Amino acid sequence: MRPVSLVVLALLSIYLGCTVLFSSSPETHQTGHNMTFSIDRACSGKQVTILVTNLDGDRLGSATVMVYYNGSKVTHEQTGLAGTVRFIPEMEGTYEVKVVKHKYLSINKTIEIFVCLECLNDSECYLDQYCENNYCVDKKLEGENCSEDRECMTDACENQVCVIEDKAEAKRAIQDTEAAINLAKEECKSIKDAETRLKEAQDLLDSCDYAGAKKLANEATNLAESTNRHMEFTITPKKPKIAEDITIKVTSCGKTVGGAKISIDEKIYTTDANGEITFIPDRIGTVMISASKKNYITASRSISIAPRGLMGKINWVKDNWLWFASIALIIFVGIILILIRRPEEELVIGGEGK
Repeated sequence: MRPVSLVVLALLSIYLGCTVLFSSSPETHQTGHNMTFSIDRACSGKQVTILVTNLDGDRLGSATVMVYYNGSKVTHEQTGLAGTVRFIPEMEGTYEVKVVKHKYLSINKTIEIFVCLECLNDSECYLDQYCENNYCVDKKLEGENCSEDRECMTDACENQVCVIEDKAEAKRAIQDTEAAINLAKEECKSIKDAETRLKEAQDLLDSCDYAGAKKLANEATNLAESTNRHMEFTITPKKPKIAEDITIKVTSCGKTVGGAKISIDEKIYTTDANGEITFIPDRIGTVMISASKKNYITASRSISIAPRGLMGKINWVKDNWLWFASIALIIFVGIILILIRRPEEELVIGGEGK
């Protein structure tokens, strides 16, 4: 074999050996590190930020991020030191995101872009959404983390977790009952039974009997809403006399009650818009007065009508002569008994002296 051929063969062997050596290096065959990305609010027409990190949460720079919509490239950028790339999606729908970085496993995922409503409070959002940072976002499902009741689909957040539907319904029923009782208080209704039932419902909720708690809470609400209001009346003057004008005023929680029926000695009067009636008593003595109206608890009490002037007092004595006669008779009999016993006592004392 010629020397030139030997040299060529030697050089070829060295080249092949180096190729095998470098191709089998550990760095070339390593699987790579894992990385992930997250996005903030995904709203069409609004800036979306993609954050690339490793699994420890450290931000990754120099990662290439490619975003596609219906096969068309939307953006192709590298992350900076903050590990972020920003873009503005023009349409709602599904976008494909690819992330590539040296020594890391590439990522290929899809994200959903929605039409986001701007808001100032929850009332401006759909029923299954709540307002957060001036945007309507979907409410969270059972088991998801939360900070307020309004964030949950069940409207019940407990221990920073959206609770199960049955418990949420029981809590809502109890909240409705509390509102109904507060309203009943303002309307001067009798709420004792409703408050007792509410306490029982709260005890069942604490013991995890959600169905029972909901039932009792609904019963308490019905009691608070159906109970009649309290009603009372005042009489002017406080010491009424016969043949003088007497004014009766009916109120409930400090508000006048018009259209109330006032019964006085079987006579019926109706209060005016100011809740008042005026009548003139035609007799001396005790008079029973009652005030009633639909959806109100009937109020009743008696008053004493006094005589008016000297003639009134004389007439009052005439009207009550039997009572005076009875008293006089009792006094007379008492005096007679005393007089009868006294001579006997004197006789006994005199005999002893002898």
